[in-house]
Amino acid sequence: MAVKVNSSELAKKLEQVVKVVANKSVMQILADVMIEVRGNVIVLTTSDSEMWLSVKCPLIEDAQEAKFCVNARDFIELIKNINDREIVMSIDTESCRLLCDYGNGNFSMPYDNANEFPMPNMENENQTSVIVEGEKIMRAIELTSFAVGNSTIRPIMNGIHFNFSEDGMVVSATNTHKVAVYKDKSINSGNVGEFVLPKKPSSILSSILSLENDDVKISFGGSAISVNNTNFKLSARLLEGRFFDCESLTRAVRPISVTIDKGLALQALKRVTPMTSEVSNLVVLFFEQGKVTVTADDSMFGKSASETVVCDCDSELRIGFKCSDLIELFKNIDDDNIVMEMTDAMRGAVIYASSSYTRDEYVSLLSSSTIEQSVNG
Repeated sequence: MAVKVNSSELAKKLEQVVKVVANKSVMQILADVMIEVRGNVIVLTTSDSEMWLSVKCPLIEDAQEAKFCVNARDFIELIKNINDREIVMSIDTESCRLLCDYGNGNFSMPYDNANEFPMPNMENENQTSVIVEGEKIMRAIELTSFAVGNSTIRPIMNGIHFNFSEDGMVVSATNTHKVAVYKDKSINSGNVGEFVLPKKPSSILSSILSLENDDVKISFGGSAISVNNTNFKLSARLLEGRFFDCESLTRAVRPISVTIDKGLALQALKRVTPMTSEVSNLVVLFFEQGKVTVTADDSMFGKSASETVVCDCDSELRIGFKCSDLIELFKNIDDDNIVMEMTDAMRGAVIYASSSYTRDEYVSLLSSSTIEQSVNG
């Protein structure tokens, strides 16, 4: 068996699948990448026992079918340092070693039996399938992932909620302090269903879709999901439980509306954040006619900061936020100007783009922090 592949192409595909491999694998074989030769492509597959990712890599010429496993991280370290060359791979069945020759050098490494690699068995008859533009799924994940939780008490919050209906797709995430809701009414899936995709597969799916231009088929049901097109397939276990109704929070009417330049606001926040308390990271915003004053104070160490930024505001309100959360949320909004809607100092703020998205399409909510350093939704 001789398999000829371009090192750069192989390295790109390995970079995608190695992200799935856990730092500490529950089984030794899960530290491997399974390499399956199928005619004019090789299929690279990795797993962490909760998700599986397979991607295709083109071969320079057709090759005899074969299947074996090698240590994923060792293999990619070797391949990515071979600059755009033809690699000829072969296996020595007597010594159970993979041999790779790249012209002016070569290496060999042990391989494992691919039959020991666990493959997913999660499909069922009651699955719902939708076909969606990959770019739209990627965008939804990008806009909501910052609000995903990391809770051992409520694990359902540790993922992104997708809801498909006749009205389109609604994607939301929350850790109870941050909320993000994104809607795309242009998606007419023809099917109705919902699921919560954990944070890790959400992140990996987003990175894959950033390199894809085709539609993807999403099949979900029970406790499992698969997302695939002709170039890749991702399978994962879903989070189970009832997800919080994020839309109900963002629909509430908040009478105080402020429009502020995102760049100026971020600069002010970054300059005052070193003066916030290490415990609370509290920053206080005092809105008044035509301006907002941003202040931070750490009385324990005797440090403070204050900065004033012009804004479109005709009401007075003093409200506090965790500074790092506010900066993260502002950065996530792709617009020059940001709208903040508030009711009082205790109920937080609904935040959205002034023009790139309407309030109905993409909105975030951040809970407020009082001077006493408590958090209120």
